[in-house]
Amino acid sequence: NDACVGRGSSSTFEIDASSGIMTMTGKTPRYYCYLDHTNVEVTTYAKRGSETGYKSYQGMVIVARSRHRDYKDDSCQARGYYFRLYNTGQACFLKEFIHSTSGCLVYSNNNPCVDDFGTGGVTKGKWYGMKLVIQNNGNKVNLQGWVDFDDGKNGGNWEKVLEYTDDGDWTAYVESDEKDCMKDCGYDGDEAWTSQGNSVFVRASYVKDYQWKKFSIREIQPFQLNSGGSSPVSSPTKKPTSKPTSGSSSGGSSSVSLELHKNAGKWWMAVKASSSGSDIKSLKMRSDG
Repeated sequence: NDACVGRGSSSTFEIDASSGIMTMTGKTPRYYCYLDHTNVEVTTYAKRGSETGYKSYQGMVIVARSRHRDYKDDSCQARGYYFRLYNTGQACFLKEFIHSTSGCLVYSNNNPCVDDFGTGGVTKGKWYGMKLVIQNNGNKVNLQGWVDFDDGKNGGNWEKVLEYTDDGDWTAYVESDEKDCMKDCGYDGDEAWTSQGNSVFVRASYVKDYQWKKFSIREIQPFQLNSGGSSPVSSPTKKPTSKPTSGSSSGGSSSVSLELHKNAGKWWMAVKASSSGSDIKSLKMRSDG
């Protein structure tokens, strides 16, 4: 079943009934939404709490076009694209290849980043809007990372801080003991993930009281080349040139909205998906912990 659920080592997830804000605590807390998607726009607002131990990669993360739901059955398919706002102020994309319980954790090398996405570091207690857009462009994948510093006021003042096209030059970082894993999965290390994912999630590491709100997932259109027919921007940029895509076009679009309900003593997040104004399905999402 399509659902949302909290997972992670020694992790808790609390959702406030009145505000809809989720508070996340734990070593590796991850809040998953399981639904099929390809071209997608994922939006959320995140607020830094405190850290229970230092990790260089700490921050607030969105992951999409992932198949983490199936990683225990097929670690080769537990891939995905990450948009991470580091607490130090850096913003980066990351590509995951393998996530195995046996120890093979293979990620990309030379990740596209900007050193400062606009604030010189993530301020504790401040809401940061995050938007990850993933769109196919033929056999390439266009990624865009957007931020909003205004807590969604008047729809948010969204700025594009990062854009990259995965076209075969973004390769895996494979340690010596992971070469067999790559071989067993049949990966060359330069794959672009153009196929459908079934998992979207937000995550953090070694944290206490990190908060999330306004989490939405929308299926959108594939990437459209501009009128000149040139390739999309493949180097990171700090200057936005346009607002985030709305996903609307003559081909239509679909969206997912989340609502909070209480039933039998548990909080459930109801997902309502629509396409071109027509309801297509209703999903139930559960918060464990």
